[in-house]
Amino acid sequence: AVSLSHPLYQAVSQRIVVDATSAMASSLLVAIPVSIMDGATVRASSSGTPIKGHLQTSASKLISDPASFFGGLEFRVVYLGYLVTYVGANLCDSLGLAALPRTVSIAAANMGICLHKDKVLTQGDSLA
Repeated sequence: AVSLSHPLYQAVSQRIVVDATSAMASSLLVAIPVSIMDGATVRASSSGTPIKGHLQTSASKLISDPASFFGGLEFRVVYLGYLVTYVGANLCDSLGLAALPRTVSIAAANMGICLHKDKVLTQGDSLA
């Protein structure tokens, strides 16, 4: 058995922390524009109005009320989608999974979380 103080365990645990941190930062950077575009797309298609106005409204909310933007359901589900995908990919890499199990694991996590995100974003009352 490998003890918690074993150098191999320490190296893997440090790598997991670094990988999780980078996944969180990457997810944050990607989720901002994607949540603006996803929300605007859903609003435009459900209202029949041009997407440009919805993009401007969402971008303005980011600047004028960042707490509301980052705390809103739109941003949170998009961030969660990217976070699950990136953490999963990094964790598989840190643990040294072979290519096929890694790809299957990441694809399964990504599809599940994207289906959830799309369901949430298309619910009419979630974007009010």
